[in-house]
Amino acid sequence: MLTRAQQSVLLFIEDFIRRNSYAPTNAEIAAGIGIRSRGVVHRYLKALVDAHRIELVPQRKRNIR
Repeated sequence: MLTRAQQSVLLFIEDFIRRNSYAPTNAEIAAGIGIRSRGVVHRYLKALVDAHRIELVPQRKRNIR
């Protein structure tokens, strides 16, 4: 079960990929959901990985799949 914030991040990522054909960076996600902290974005992404909603590819800037 995702929190509202995690769901918001997931929807932002899906929409960003649909519009741009590539994944957003943590900074773009932070700006897109209206927060400053990329650390908080990192926690949301970890929760989405744990929920098997996304996959993170190591050693890449745009690493969300």
